[in-house]
Amino acid sequence: MLGEVPQIWKNAIVTPIPKTSSASLLSEFRPIRILPTACKIMEKEWSCELEKKALAILNNTCPEEEPKAPNANTGFYTRQELIYQEQPVGLWLSRIDWIQMELNNDPKAVRYRGQNRHYCNLVRYDASRIGCAEAICNGKVKSTFCLTNKP
Repeated sequence: MLGEVPQIWKNAIVTPIPKTSSASLLSEFRPIRILPTACKIMEKEWSCELEKKALAILNNTCPEEEPKAPNANTGFYTRQELIYQEQPVGLWLSRIDWIQMELNNDPKAVRYRGQNRHYCNLVRYDASRIGCAEAICNGKVKSTFCLTNKP
């Protein structure tokens, strides 16, 4: 199964979203297919190049603020005490359960408006590669920094 996504993860319900508030004809709707989150994440390929970039940026430190990602990449950062031991990707993905996003009527783009940035970037269709680095500081704090291959 290496490099393949199970077919069941590719099954989705197509939901019609109206393009305007008074939509009544089929042509006035756009189809949205929401795939399971696991499918979107599993389609990402590990990149040693992105891992090296993340390692260089993190530089064995646990900064208070999120490090800046290179222009050609999107960065994800978490800093947590070791006693919590939450998996960073799980933490980023679970934010969708805490904060609801408004549906946007614009069929050309999805805008997160400052909410769930990490979730939206992790599941975006055009990011196909990811690389991560971790650092443990003073035996108490772990920082994780990941990069994807799209800005």
